Amino acid sequence: MILFLLQTGARAQGCPLVTVSPSARSVSKISKPLVFTANLTKPAATASFNWQVTGGVIAAGQGTSTVSIDPTALPSDSGTIKAEVNVQVAGCGPQSSSAEVQITQPTAHDYYDRGMKGVLLGDRKSAIADLTKAIEMDPKMTAAYDGRATGRLIEEDYDGAIADNTKVIELDPRNERAYQARGVAKLYKKDFASAADDFSKAIELDPKNMLPYAKRSEAKEGLGDLDGAIADVTKAMELKPNDIGLYRTRARYYKKAGKSDLAASDQAKVDELVKKISAK
Repeated sequence: MILFLLQTGARAQGCPLVTVSPSARSVSKISKPLVFTANLTKPAATASFNWQVTGGVIAAGQGTSTVSIDPTALPSDSGTIKAEVNVQVAGCGPQSSSAEVQITQPTAHDYYDRGMKGVLLGDRKSAIADLTKAIEMDPKMTAAYDGRATGRLIEEDYDGAIADNTKVIELDPRNERAYQARGVAKLYKKDFASAADDFSKAIELDPKNMLPYAKRSEAKEGLGDLDGAIADVTKAMELKPNDIGLYRTRARYYKKAGKSDLAASDQAKVDELVKKISAK
């Protein structure tokens, strides 16, 4: 009844009401930062926000409409986090609202998110361990195999990368990226024929992607098929004109094939493109 009267008074004065919404319904110690947002029913340029949090610590945002909580600093693996905000708008009475979020054990998605962050930041051994944990918890999580394959490829575990991409293909047979990534790992192993097959499948699934053509050209070069390599890199150039790397690659193929005039022409194009970039 008291809340009803407060809200009625706020509406009568044209004052906004406030509600608090969390970015997630539950959080664990390895989750992404938890965010609580104070939502006003109408804009208020002069609003001030004062937050109080129990069960967690505010990492950033005090005094604003949004605060973040660092899950790694949670004191417990269970319980709740409660965020309450008191809002003061000029000419209006104080408004308050709160929300609670459950603290839970880490999920497969928590391990996946932290693992992918590790892959991007270079902490790949820990990332691979997190992604492995995600896979143990959810053996059909395609993205976790894909992420672990990337980490393993960078760590030069080519057999591991091939195995993970093979699992992605098993779960998602039309995953063009997995065929392409598996082909790259096979290139590093100098398994050129099998790599070419994977790039061909990637092209079949997405014929407008230039990268599998460029990578298949490398596989054909390894097989001694320079004419095929030139044809593939030329197709890649059609899909991505004026790419310096592709011109350099084709120049190398031409030179290797004894076509010095064509190699010189491509090298001249490389020099032209580099000058244009430098002039900008």
